[in-house]
Amino acid sequence: MHSVAETLMYRGLSKKPAFVEEIGSHCPMLASDENAANYLNTVLHLLWAHNCLGLMWWCGFEQKHLTHTPYDWDAGERELGLFYEDYQPKPILKVMEKFAEFTEEFKYQKLPSRIVDAVCVINAKADTWKSTYGTFILAKQAGLDIEFCYMTDEIPQAKVYILPSVEHMQIPDHVMRELLSRVEKGATLYLSLGNGLISPFNHFSGLKALCRYKAIKDDTITLNGEKITYRPDFKIDFESCGAKVLATDSNNRPALTENTYGKGTVYTLACPIEDIVATTPGVVSGEGFVPYYKFYETMELKSFDKKVKKDNPFVAYTEHIVDENTRIVVAVNCVPREESVNFTFDGYSYSMDLANNSAQVVSVDNGINLKMQGNSAFVFEIKR
Repeated sequence: MHSVAETLMYRGLSKKPAFVEEIGSHCPMLASDENAANYLNTVLHLLWAHNCLGLMWWCGFEQKHLTHTPYDWDAGERELGLFYEDYQPKPILKVMEKFAEFTEEFKYQKLPSRIVDAVCVINAKADTWKSTYGTFILAKQAGLDIEFCYMTDEIPQAKVYILPSVEHMQIPDHVMRELLSRVEKGATLYLSLGNGLISPFNHFSGLKALCRYKAIKDDTITLNGEKITYRPDFKIDFESCGAKVLATDSNNRPALTENTYGKGTVYTLACPIEDIVATTPGVVSGEGFVPYYKFYETMELKSFDKKVKKDNPFVAYTEHIVDENTRIVVAVNCVPREESVNFTFDGYSYSMDLANNSAQVVSVDNGINLKMQGNSAFVFEIKR
């Protein structure tokens, strides 16, 4: 997901179109040619689904037979190509060719823009890539779509705003006032707390901070009866002064809360979950997988415009409106193993597949079940 997350971030922050360039695998010692091709298949479909402009692989041809600089210097520069030394195509080039054929033969001239659920607001004065990337991963696992903007720029109108893993004291007061004025009118604000300060805080969060201290052990948050463990850098002990408690920590203190503010809602998570997801090996999809995305699922962050739901965090999807009766769904298995996912449709029914990379489709109540090969994609149409 790195390529599409970073491209969306640059597109949102710059207000200009963006595409991926110099993507690739340095050499087969990092990933086999077959794994690189499977990875590329996932990236291409994710980029297309998120209306990114394109992708450039680095680079065209093998260069391990060259003896001059930089090939004499750097092992990472010798086996980058789409073609082998004898000019035979690598598996990655065949994936590109197949994807190009799919887009050229696609039923519609252009894939409509996806439905966006929320805007992630980034602080320009801090290095917030890890929280940005973590937000994107959690959103996709929970079935949400987001865009990005700088908090010092004009913030787009949206139904949901996300301030992830706040790690600084530099959220301008006028920015918070603007966001809260939109919440008062009916929007939703979700913020998670990193090593930062927000002032004032109590009146909109419905929380009172009792003390703040350096954490010395793992903590456990209980959410809907499920215990989710994480390693905090620090802790803030809260008590509710009006907020509804949705999850508690190991000391039975509020960890995730919901507070009514005007006509809208403020959700507060007392840990920097986005930073943890982006920096802790294995927790996203590996052997150490932790379902952190369930915090996002618990909160009402999804757009009312969406009619599609899914039940597998490893399969990402986007939803695209063609007309009042037709929508396109792009499903991408983001892990290198077979996954089964149920898609349900509110008021719609499965119509036809528009691209099938060997997925098995079975009808279920109000939707379909897909059995998807690792790193595969499935594009289909729903109608009402």
